[in-house]
Amino acid sequence: MLIVYDSYTGLGKKFAESLGYPVQSVEVSVNEPCILVTRNIGLGKITDTTSQFLDQYQEFVKGVVVNGSKKFGPKRIL
Repeated sequence: MLIVYDSYTGLGKKFAESLGYPVQSVEVSVNEPCILVTRNIGLGKITDTTSQFLDQYQEFVKGVVVNGSKKFGPKRIL
């Protein structure tokens, strides 16, 4: 399985690489099933690059992992 990442600080890339699968950036074309590791901006919004990737390659994306900071917004118990 291919892992595709959208990372600003490098933490998302580092996490993707730790999974032990082939990895690549959202800036590279995809032609096989993949898992997308992305990040949020603001209060749970996704980046434009993630949105564009999902629009273009949605048939290949089998799952999405979103990382972010817990320091923004009110704490909620799910």
